[in-house]
Amino acid sequence: MVTDPEPEALTTSLGSLTFELYRGPSDHNSPKANERTLEVALGLWFMRRSLSRLSSIGQLPLELGDVLGHYWPTEDRVDGRYLPWQLADLGSNGQDATSMSFVGRHLLSLSTVEHVGHDNEGLAHVNGFRTNGTRESLEEWVRSWDEAPSLLRQIAAEAAEFLVTFPVGFNARLDDVVVSSQELWPVSRVLRRVNVQNLWEEDPKRSFAYHYDLQDAYLPETTGLMHHPALPGVYQQVYGSAMPAKLQPPFHPRFRFANAVCVVTNGGNWFAKRVVDLERQTSEFNMEWQSVEAS
Repeated sequence: MVTDPEPEALTTSLGSLTFELYRGPSDHNSPKANERTLEVALGLWFMRRSLSRLSSIGQLPLELGDVLGHYWPTEDRVDGRYLPWQLADLGSNGQDATSMSFVGRHLLSLSTVEHVGHDNEGLAHVNGFRTNGTRESLEEWVRSWDEAPSLLRQIAAEAAEFLVTFPVGFNARLDDVVVSSQELWPVSRVLRRVNVQNLWEEDPKRSFAYHYDLQDAYLPETTGLMHHPALPGVYQQVYGSAMPAKLQPPFHPRFRFANAVCVVTNGGNWFAKRVVDLERQTSEFNMEWQSVEAS
């Protein structure tokens, strides 16, 4: 009797860490088809690592955004029901991450921080941030984009260990701040999607010149705001720099959803391969980033 061979485990590497991409058993948000395959794998690794050190940490790990619980095995839950970490999520338990302290915490956040101030503004706009299309409302909206990098800076400054992922090309202000920040850039890595089989690899240049398929993330009437003709000018006025260009409809990037993911973390042995001359590398990357913006 001939049987199909067992599928080979799909792996990727980040620095000196090699891990298996998540392909199930949970199919929540289709991890076989998008960036969840990478983010969930990293999230499971980080959370299990934190929980294994619970006695020395002294408090439960914290997750910002209710993501990992959809993939956490039932047998690893408390009494088969409860997650073994603290959760801060407006929709799930009403806790607003923008009003919390992260001092000494072991913190995980998967594809959440990019939404803060962009299409979800905490308790002020639980159902998302909307504008009426006027220049004044666009300016208010664009200014609120800075809340995402502000939250990420707070995490990096206060948390004992953290792992945060977000899709490149989604929140322009978040991308801008990370590549120019002396605090965030040294602890950031970029992984890019390679093919239709949803394999991922680390981008050695840590390029942010990737597009996100916004047409898969918003309703048509909301997506239109991301392509509003006044938006680049408003962004330039608010932040003093050019807004990264986005593909205009009907064009799509190579892959649906995220084509690259930024991983910001100070925990994990993949940083054993850090570049010695970090200042030189950062300068070279900023020059490359500016040339991408200019084009």
